[in-house]
Amino acid sequence: MKFSSSTAAAFFLIPITATNGFTLPSSNTIRRHSSHLSVSQSSKTSSQDLAKDFDDTSPQDVTPSSSSGGAKAGQAEVVLVGCGAPNRGMGWYHAVQMLEGRCPSASLDYIIEPWFLGGGATGPGGSEFQQWAEDSKSKYGTVFGTSVGDLPDPKQPRCALISGRTADNPRLFKECIDAKCSTIFLEKPGAPTVAELQLMKDQAEKAGVGVLMGYNKVSLHRESR
Repeated sequence: MKFSSSTAAAFFLIPITATNGFTLPSSNTIRRHSSHLSVSQSSKTSSQDLAKDFDDTSPQDVTPSSSSGGAKAGQAEVVLVGCGAPNRGMGWYHAVQMLEGRCPSASLDYIIEPWFLGGGATGPGGSEFQQWAEDSKSKYGTVFGTSVGDLPDPKQPRCALISGRTADNPRLFKECIDAKCSTIFLEKPGAPTVAELQLMKDQAEKAGVGVLMGYNKVSLHRESR
C-alpha cells in the first residue's frame, strides 16, 4: 500500500507509526510531501488497532448535547496544541470540527495556545481569538491554557493533536508524552529535521505512544501485486 498526492481538497490523518512501529519519511519527503510513502505492515495493523475500539460509535452515543464538557466513555480526551487564529489556523479548523461533533469519538477538552493567550493576546488576531475562546468555553466547556505541562491527569484515553510551529514540535511532542497522551496526531512535516524525527520516534516507542502524521491532499490506493 502506498500514499500518493492528488488534487483532492479533503484533509486526511495518515498513520505513520504506532506503539510497535514508526515509519520515518526521508529528507525528500519532508521537503516535498508529494513523495511516495510506503507503509509498513506494523503501521497498518496498529492504525486498525487504534480505530477498532470506536467501530460502533455513533454521534448519538457520545456527542455532548450541552456545555457539560469532558470526554465520555467511548471517546478520546483530545488536547489541541497550537490552535492558531480563528478562520486561519489549521489547528482552529481541527478544533471546530471536533467541537461541532463531526468526529464523535473525539472530545476536545483542552486547547493549548501559548501565543494568543500570552504574548500575542494584544496583537493582531488576539481579540478575535479571545472572543472565540470565551464562546467555546461557554458552549462546550472547553478548557484553554498556555502549557501542556499544566494539564491534569487524563480521565479517558488522551490524544494530542499538535498543530504548532514546526520548530516547536519536538519540544511539544515530548511534553505531550509526559502529559500521558497515548496517541499523538502530528501536523506535517513533524519536525525541522530527520534527526529530530528519529529522536521523537525513539521517545514514542519507549513510552508506548502511537503517532500519526497529518497530510493535505493525499489519496490512498492499493498497489497491484
